[in-house]
Amino acid sequence: MTLKSLVATAVCVLATTPAFAQGVKQKKALAEANQLISSYSDKLKENCGQDIKASLNTASFGNEETMKTATWGKDTMWALSSLCEDKDYKEAITKGVKQVVFKYDAGIKKDDHYGNKLELKGGTLTHSYNKDSANTGSEARDWLKANL
Repeated sequence: MTLKSLVATAVCVLATTPAFAQGVKQKKALAEANQLISSYSDKLKENCGQDIKASLNTASFGNEETMKTATWGKDTMWALSSLCEDKDYKEAITKGVKQVVFKYDAGIKKDDHYGNKLELKGGTLTHSYNKDSANTGSEARDWLKANL
């Protein structure tokens, strides 16, 4: 192997190392967020008496900055779980919500419900937010109270 090809190989290896490390970091961040949301799913099942699946729209959480917000889905899970402590909300949730999806949406403006957008279609509750969002749990709770 010539010195020129050795240097070229070393440059290629070093150039791909940060990309691989970032990929692993993102993968671990998503796994952590999914684990946290899953732990809240258990509490939700306990309070609501029904298994409501929760997941991240992983394609929307595309980089390290957006990954930091992935765990905020736990706040929506808390909102659902706490509402199930009330008989009427519990009935509405178990009839209407079959799954919850969390989505990163950079287009949501902070002055619009503190940067939170929720919708319920066909049994799927989608909570979209971004790095500028705030009060995700209380906004989810208020939205659910007004829309169930």
